[in-house]
Amino acid sequence: METAYDLVIIGAGMAGLTAAVHLKQAGKQVCVLDKSRSVGGRMSSRRDEALHWDHGAQYCTAQSAEFIQQLADWESLGLIAPWPAKIAAWNGSALTPTEPLQRWVGVPSMHAPLKHWAQELPIYLNTQVLSLSQSQNGWHIYCAKQTFAAKQLVLCLPAPQAAALLPEHTAAHTLAKRVTMQPCWALLLATQASVPLPFAGIFINSGPLAWVAVNSSKPQRNPAEHTWVVHATAQWTEQHLALDQAEVAAVLMAELNRLLALWLPNNSLPHWHRVMAHRWRYARGAIDVDEPVWPQESLALAGDWLSGGKVEGAFLSGVRCAQLLLQAGE
Repeated sequence: METAYDLVIIGAGMAGLTAAVHLKQAGKQVCVLDKSRSVGGRMSSRRDEALHWDHGAQYCTAQSAEFIQQLADWESLGLIAPWPAKIAAWNGSALTPTEPLQRWVGVPSMHAPLKHWAQELPIYLNTQVLSLSQSQNGWHIYCAKQTFAAKQLVLCLPAPQAAALLPEHTAAHTLAKRVTMQPCWALLLATQASVPLPFAGIFINSGPLAWVAVNSSKPQRNPAEHTWVVHATAQWTEQHLALDQAEVAAVLMAELNRLLALWLPNNSLPHWHRVMAHRWRYARGAIDVDEPVWPQESLALAGDWLSGGKVEGAFLSGVRCAQLLLQAGE
């Protein structure tokens, strides 16, 4: 027995939910499928008892009029807030303040805007798509316990995952197949005392780490948590992709402590009472194409990797995807 919709969107991250909301507002019957337990994709947040980390996307910026307006709408609803953080860069010998930049974060967690959107949509979580097939009437989407049918299909997945599902004869498969995405090991830590670091975030330009952030410095987080997020470089992650989480956590924590010993007065290293690692297998990637989707009447791709690789790119890709599919269906 198939459940039928006008459109099925695979992937409940920023691109997928953006496309879904715009298509639903245009009167389409749309549903979203995602294998995860919650919406957000790489904008997801992690909780462990009372502790909280934004372990994927750290913040977002805006340049386009469309995304600036969307951020204003979200701010008016109390879903995002500016993060007036002091951010530095480390070149291996000195910490240098970076130029001020307007950064936005979801409140009380990065995926708050997407959770808000999700309330308006039929979303099937814990639903992994196993295969796809195309017929004269559209698409059939096969999952472990259910099958869906749709006139139009949108894949809002990292390129390798999209390529694995798409039929080889499609142009979308050819496009996704040639994209390489980079992984990222994330380190999540908590300490019971504040750390006298003058910066809330630091870009690392030397060694295995790429980014260090005091996650609890973001607005509407619990300042008593003293949570931190660290991202490893893509190169280091690729070289250590097969390590288990405990090994990765130990190595990255040691590197963070080494840097903190250089940055903090009197070598006052924190005691980390919670340490764990998370692997993002497809964290970064982008490709130059004329359109941020690959429309083919009943099939489209959307995602940050098709539009610059950032949160704003994912949003714009989802908007453009919805526009083109609506035009194709006219």
